[in-house]
Amino acid sequence: MSYVDSQSVFKARCDEIKISASTYEELHRKGWSTFGSYAFSVTTNPGQLTDDDFDTKVAVPILGSSNAPESALLRRLLFESYTLTATELKRKADNTESDAPKKLPIQEIAARFTAIEKKLQPLKIESVLEPSHALVNALAQCAEDGRLRYIEWSRCTTRSSEVNNVKEQQSLKVWKADASGTIKQTEADSNLKCEVSSELEVMNAMRRRGIAYELANLMSFEKHELIVNMLFAELQREPMGGFRKLSMGQLAAADREIHLKLSEKTRAGLPLGPAGELPLDVHVEAVLEMPAIMWLLMQKPKTNAAVDKAPAPVNPQPKPKNKPWSPPKGGKFDKKNRRLSKTPMPAQLRGQTRTETSEVEKPASVPTSAKAAPGIFPSVDIIQDEPVSNVAVEGLATPFTSQRRSADTSFGGEPPFACKGEGPSPALEGAKAPPFLLELFCGTAGVCAQFRTQGGRALGVDHHLKRAKLKAAAVQLDLTQQWVQDLIVKEITLGRVSGIHLGPPCGTASKARNIPIKRKLVKRGAPNPQPLRSSAYPLGFPWLKGLNKVKVQAANCLYEFSANLVMLCEKYDVLFTVENPENSLMWETPFFKPLLQRFYFHVIDACEYGSEHKKSTAFLANFDAPRLKQRCSGDHSHAAWKVRQLESGDWAFDTAKEAEYPSKLAHELAASFLEELAKRGDIYLQDELVDHAVKISAESQPRRTKGPLLLSEFKSKVAIECVEDDNPPLCIPEDAKPPWQGIPVGAKRLDLQPVSDGTGGSGRLKAIYGVYFSPQEFVQRVQQLTHPFDVPLPLDESNMESIVFILERGPAGVAKHRADMLQHYIGRARALQQDELKLHETLNESIQPVMGIDHICATARFFLGAMRDEHRWRIPGEDGVSSGSIAAEWRSTKSRDLVGRCLDLKHAYKQLVRNPCDAWASILAVANPEDNNVYYFEAIALPFGSVSSVIGFNRAARALRMILTRLFKLVVTNLFDDFCQIELAPISDGAWKTAELVLTLLGWRISMGDEKRKAFSKRFEILGAIVTFPPPGGETIEVTNKESRLLQLKQQVNELKGFLKATAPRAMLESLKGRLLYAAGHTYGRTTQLACQLLHKFGGQGPSVTVTPELVHVVSEALSLLMEAKPRLVQSWSEVPPILLFTDGAVEDSLKSVTHGAVLVDPWKQQSVPDYSIALKALEDSWKLVGLIEKGR
Repeated sequence: MSYVDSQSVFKARCDEIKISASTYEELHRKGWSTFGSYAFSVTTNPGQLTDDDFDTKVAVPILGSSNAPESALLRRLLFESYTLTATELKRKADNTESDAPKKLPIQEIAARFTAIEKKLQPLKIESVLEPSHALVNALAQCAEDGRLRYIEWSRCTTRSSEVNNVKEQQSLKVWKADASGTIKQTEADSNLKCEVSSELEVMNAMRRRGIAYELANLMSFEKHELIVNMLFAELQREPMGGFRKLSMGQLAAADREIHLKLSEKTRAGLPLGPAGELPLDVHVEAVLEMPAIMWLLMQKPKTNAAVDKAPAPVNPQPKPKNKPWSPPKGGKFDKKNRRLSKTPMPAQLRGQTRTETSEVEKPASVPTSAKAAPGIFPSVDIIQDEPVSNVAVEGLATPFTSQRRSADTSFGGEPPFACKGEGPSPALEGAKAPPFLLELFCGTAGVCAQFRTQGGRALGVDHHLKRAKLKAAAVQLDLTQQWVQDLIVKEITLGRVSGIHLGPPCGTASKARNIPIKRKLVKRGAPNPQPLRSSAYPLGFPWLKGLNKVKVQAANCLYEFSANLVMLCEKYDVLFTVENPENSLMWETPFFKPLLQRFYFHVIDACEYGSEHKKSTAFLANFDAPRLKQRCSGDHSHAAWKVRQLESGDWAFDTAKEAEYPSKLAHELAASFLEELAKRGDIYLQDELVDHAVKISAESQPRRTKGPLLLSEFKSKVAIECVEDDNPPLCIPEDAKPPWQGIPVGAKRLDLQPVSDGTGGSGRLKAIYGVYFSPQEFVQRVQQLTHPFDVPLPLDESNMESIVFILERGPAGVAKHRADMLQHYIGRARALQQDELKLHETLNESIQPVMGIDHICATARFFLGAMRDEHRWRIPGEDGVSSGSIAAEWRSTKSRDLVGRCLDLKHAYKQLVRNPCDAWASILAVANPEDNNVYYFEAIALPFGSVSSVIGFNRAARALRMILTRLFKLVVTNLFDDFCQIELAPISDGAWKTAELVLTLLGWRISMGDEKRKAFSKRFEILGAIVTFPPPGGETIEVTNKESRLLQLKQQVNELKGFLKATAPRAMLESLKGRLLYAAGHTYGRTTQLACQLLHKFGGQGPSVTVTPELVHVVSEALSLLMEAKPRLVQSWSEVPPILLFTDGAVEDSLKSVTHGAVLVDPWKQQSVPDYSIALKALEDSWKLVGLIEKGR
């Protein structure tokens, strides 16, 4: 309600000018109870109203006489009413989004406050519950404009803080142009914020907002409490096993999403409801039930599998103390020092199997950017008046334990057969996510790559991406499109972005266009680009036409978006940098020119960061970055700027080549972000190990050339400051001089960065050195590591639980449990049958009709290893081994016969429907060459093979697997729609029937053909391979390729031979490479490595590839090796650590000699063999040497 429509304000004004109560009552009776209604009590402008007209139309009807004493007061009040109403109407017409909220009159706020206090009794609206006037005014402005805006929690301030913070300072006044262009002095936006760091503070802030909503007549307090209650009910909900408690970040995102959906519901304005309800009350309940809200409030799965310790065995076996190992003298073995139990898994390897459950301890004396990969540097040394610590940082170890989940708590709780005390175990909260950088106009995404290398997460965005040159993940989006810009803005406003780097295209703004091209080059066909802008016309020359005009307009759109994004980042406290050449005309555009005085403007010379040319580049940032201030020192030469003609005949400018950042510049830019984030608060950085663990936990292969780092290259890290003239050495020599004395000899310089003195100057450097392990220390540390294959992945824990359950309960107990569970859920299915039919009737009409080998081997080897002892089962975990008693029925060797089978879903992807909202993206166009027509098909089910379909189906498949393992205690692995069941033979028939019946109950169709639906067997086919389990008491699992797969490969190789010296499609080479890689995974040795590398090289040449004799020869040899290769053998799990083999090779003396060496260490027997020939002799019976000599070290 505006000022002129408030009865309280009108009454207060009447009292103020001494109009009697009786006269006010007459005005009210006539309907003239507000400024707006009284202003139009006459049809003439009050300034032009005659006395007779006023007496006839106002004075006499109200006062009874034209000579009454209050006649002049009524005329004054009429003039004020008209003036205020006209002013208010003009303000509404000229109102813009950037205008400050209009303040509600104090009298109006007081009147509404009194009314709401009576309504909400006995709730006392005082202290922390009384909203500030600024909050009420902001929401009242929304009501007046008919547009809902989100108010952040921190802006929901109290009236008391507002009263105590009011200051009248001239510096808080700003000059701003209104809609007509008139400059006016206005108040700056209030910086008053409230604390929302705890759950109680957030609740109080939200309840203040609810009261303010009612004071603004937008939403009743009761409806707003529905939002508060739902959000905090989800926040307080105990997490399920394997899931994290809801975070405050998720709560904030859900709150924003609720208001976003409310704004979508009220696009047409904010009118009252049909029964007089407040505008938002009509939509609140419907919005709270939307899936988009519930998705944001879902508990997220842990990135680790940390759980409480399992109960200790009744009669634990004593473990001898581990003693440091040293190479035995004379090769003898001391039996007294033999280690009888496995060493607990060290922190350096934990990321290989599951992510740490607590943040890694961060030494306060080291800047976070200097330890971008905490897993690589286990300890930190700080020299020069700082404490020195050589202790490796150890994380929190958490062992394996049972995590039973309740079955069906929504209908009467757990079934009666669910054992109490075996429910979900509380798990520790995982570490917060690493910072996220968004790189717009990313090009090759070099900054993203460096940011990820140093421990953060990053994503690039650009309109044109060269996939072959990308250095990190990036998406192709046109940033001139409004929906793309809205997407970026949403990511920032939701708090998902820690920093953003922008490198807007400078082609149209480059002053290099002013440099003429030599005539002889122009005659040869070299392009001669003309200027498109100038300092007088920074937005482009007005006479531009055609393509040049389009280019300039597109660039201006991107410049404006970039400038708006800069201001948005400043508002939401997000770090940003904007890069362009120092002399770029972009800085002179009206978008960026006002920003140059507001933020930091750093200038560097690219030659100091690895470039051949001296290019002055500027960075606009909202933080000081000492790394981005290096100017040319003049001690090196520069390449000349040229235009060159390529072999293809095209012309290329060196300026275009310089658009890609040198690797050093990208590194310094990424490090600048991380350093500033570290200054502003603790940040969690993921190292390469953790990043690899995330991929493993998702059971996907990490796409990188190297495996994870099991042990860091350096024992510790040293940080030391020096003056710029000291020239820190790359490697610490034996005769090192101060200040390098004290750093171990041979330490390698890892990083060199300028140090700011706090005033923006930089006269010192900080050097980071890595200190190597000694050979003895390295071997000792390696022995403490556990191979990743010897510890279950987080997603395997449900299978580990099932194995333990089967071994402890015996055949009868397992059969009873599965039968009871089936009976329970069959009953639930019958009880809910009518509800299911009703649900199907509400579905969209179009969707109603539809409604890895390594993993298998890993699970089977744990199953076999658990049964090594006849009386006790043993299962590995992160912190040792858990054990328990085996049921008497399993103690005979014959009963422990492991078998397996493949359970295949029929047309799996077609059993899931796509969202009706995605119909626009579900049309397939097919050209028919026979009639030259194009036919269109709409996919109702998930289209097979599409990326989104694979991801979506995998979620459903994982859910099925969890149901089978956690509820029915089946041992099941899966790769998409192929489910592998592993059971002991005596209970295999029941497991077969149970799995199929459960899937049928859940509405899934199973392949019932004889080729697909096969019984349990010791030898079974799955995923193109044949898996053979050992006989009872055996320990070796065998994996071989299917004969049909090898024949298909042979046919493909023969087909490739047919293209000899001709061109073959690239898709054919890619398919062959994929099949070779997959088949090689089922044999010993890298038999197809060279062929796959060559196929990859040829595939990068273009869509059509010339097949050479060399390629045919290498692929044929790979196929020959593959056909002759022996099966892959996987041993059952054992607590005996594997043998360690350290190898090295080099090509030296200009390719004249090849040297090699090896050391074999047996941690179990405490023996070492330090000679290469002896090492090979010891293993020649079972090993075949397959590999290459390393070309340098």
